[in-house]
Order: sequence, then C-alpha cells, then structure tokens
Amino acid sequence: MKFTGQDTRLYFRLLRYVFPYWQTFLIAVVGMVVLAATDPAVAALIRPMMDGAFIENDPETMVLVPLLFIGLFTIRGLATFASGASMHWVANKVVMDLRSEMFQKLLSFPSRFYDHQRAGTLMSKFTFEATQIRDASTNAITVVVRDSLAIIGLVGWMFYIHWQLALIVLIVTPLIALIVFIIRKRLRRMGRKVQESMADIHHVLGECIDGHKLVKLFGGQEQETRRFTEAINNNRKYLMKYAIAAVASSPAVQLIAAFALAAIIYIASGQAARGELSVGDFISFFTAMAMLLTPLKRLVGVNEHLQKGLAACESIFGLLDLPQETESGSRNLEHVRGELEFRHVNFHYEGKDDAALRDITFSIKPGETVALVGPSGSGKTTLANLLPAFYQLDEGTVLIDGVDIRDISLA
Repeated sequence: MKFTGQDTRLYFRLLRYVFPYWQTFLIAVVGMVVLAATDPAVAALIRPMMDGAFIENDPETMVLVPLLFIGLFTIRGLATFASGASMHWVANKVVMDLRSEMFQKLLSFPSRFYDHQRAGTLMSKFTFEATQIRDASTNAITVVVRDSLAIIGLVGWMFYIHWQLALIVLIVTPLIALIVFIIRKRLRRMGRKVQESMADIHHVLGECIDGHKLVKLFGGQEQETRRFTEAINNNRKYLMKYAIAAVASSPAVQLIAAFALAAIIYIASGQAARGELSVGDFISFFTAMAMLLTPLKRLVGVNEHLQKGLAACESIFGLLDLPQETESGSRNLEHVRGELEFRHVNFHYEGKDDAALRDITFSIKPGETVALVGPSGSGKTTLANLLPAFYQLDEGTVLIDGVDIRDISLA
C-alpha cells in the first residue's frame, strides 16, 4: 500500500484526533497484536498434531494439542472483542469531535462564506463524509496493524519450516503492491465524485422540502423530479465505478496468489514424497500459507476504506482550514440610543460585477420609523445586513450613535 505525501499528512492529521483517547486506543492495539500473534500459533500447532498425534500416536500430544487449541481460540475471542470495542469507541469519539469542530467553525464564518455554499454540500460533510472518516480510523487501522503483524508472523513461521518455499510467497508481493498502486488513484478520484454527488442529492432534496409551496404553485413537480433523478443517478454511477475498481483488486490478487500456491504445492509434495519434508511440516506450511491469504486480502481491501476516508479528510479539513470572520473592533456600546447613519456607502457582493449599493447616505433618529421601499434586488435587505456587520463595506461608513460599526466588537 503506497501513500503519497499528501495522503500521509492527511492521515497523521486524522490521527491527532485519536491521540486524546490514546489509552483506549492502546487497548485496541494490544488486542490486535495478541490476535495477530495467534495466527502463526495456530499454524505451529498443526505440526505436532500431525506428526505427534496422527503419525506417532503419542497419547500426551493427543490430549495436549486439543487443550492448546481451546486456550488459543479463547485468547483470540477475548482479543477480538477488546480490540473491536475499543476501536469503535475511539472512532465514534473522533467523528463526534470532528462534527463539533465543524459546527463551531460554521458559526464563526462570515456571511460571504454562505453566499457561495450550498446547504446540501455542508450537510453532507456532517453526515456522509464523517462516516467515511470513521471507517478510515477504525477498519483501516485495525486491518493494517492486525493483518500486517499476522502476515509477518505467518511468513516468519513459513521461513522457519522451509525458507526456499517461503521465498516463492515473497515474490508475489511486488506484483500485489503494483495492483494496489494502480487502483488507489482510481478509488481516490471516484471517492471524491461520490461525495460531490451525495452533496448534490442533499442540495436538491433540501430545496424541494424548503420550497415545496413554490413547487406546487408553479407546477414544478416534473422539473424537480428530473433534477432529483439526475442527482441520484449520478451518485449511482459513481458508486458503481468505485465498486468496480474496489472489487477488481481482490480477484487480481487471488489469481497471483493461486499461481504461487500451485508452485508451492508442486515443490512441497515432491519433497514430501522423497522424505525431505515431514507430513507435519508440509501441513503446517500449507496451513500458514492458506491463513496468509485472508489477511492479505483484507490488507488489499483496506485501500477502499482508506481512499474513501482520505477523500473525506480532504473535504472536512478543507472546511476546517477556512478563515473565520475577522474581528476589527473592540468597543462595546453600553447604552444604545438608536441613532443610525449611513454615509456614502458603496457595496457589492463577492463575484458580482454590479454594485448592490451606490453612494447611499441617510440618517434615522432615535425612535423614528423609516420605511425602505423598492423592487426586489434594489438593496433593502443589503442595507439591513450591513448594520449588524454581516458584510464589510467597500466604501463609506455606517454609524450607531455616532460610532463607526467597524470599531464595535462583533459580539
């Protein structure tokens, strides 16, 4: 599994959210280490079972090996529970912390930020993308730690039994790594597309729900149906492309492993027939090799969870890195009389060429009632938004009781 520099930075940044819960995370890691250590232990028990119990008919071995199997799988069960429960607890805490931080960030963004953001896109970060990060911070870590250690242990046992045969297993490793590298880029690209399509679904659905009266008044049911159908169909297509890339890696890895397996069986059976390899050694080696395929497949498959999680990290951390609203004033008005004055105010919205307000000057005395009258788009709402400093002026001054609003704290 190959990481780019950006992948590594994203993942280490994600792990910083795990660090506050390092004690629970340590329990999970210890459980995974114990679980990984039992894999080669299972293969190792096969040798005395075959040679001692079945070949030599040793009564002591016949009793001891079954008891060791019971003890071994009891330990595996406890380790599985401890690591699984701990990792899920940590992952859910990480997702909760990220959601909380994103929400706090949303409250601190200036109004200009919301002018260029769709509600569905933001909601998707809290719902869909957050769950992708949870998978990356649990399933991925669990598989990488547990199965990497299991593979090392199983390969080590295979070298101990017959190093020449074990070399055949190692030959296929670069080929598997190449397959993972090729598919990784495809998974990352499709992962981004899936997230964007989910945001589109949220957006269309939110607009339809919020504007259901307008849809009915103007007979827009057919148009909204087409929009929603297009959004969900795009999501389906990208999910399918992602799934095809994800499932393609496993058969390719299994095919390479099958060739290696066939070569090992052929060589080992010939040596066993010549008495160069005992039955227990052969069965133990074959068991370790067979057990190696499962963690190897999971290790290849974890790329799918990682790429989804890293794509979600890009999106969520991109939101968290956006600058929040700047504070220009520090003055607090203790007793407000309510005198308002606009002096030569000019303002235009970001991305718009035409000014929303041009050289606006007027004053309102305390207790005075003033009506702003004009067609839609003439600037009435803009004037109201400038008073609480939702937007910064291009030119001019807005005063409350003779004090420039830029000198007053936002709070």
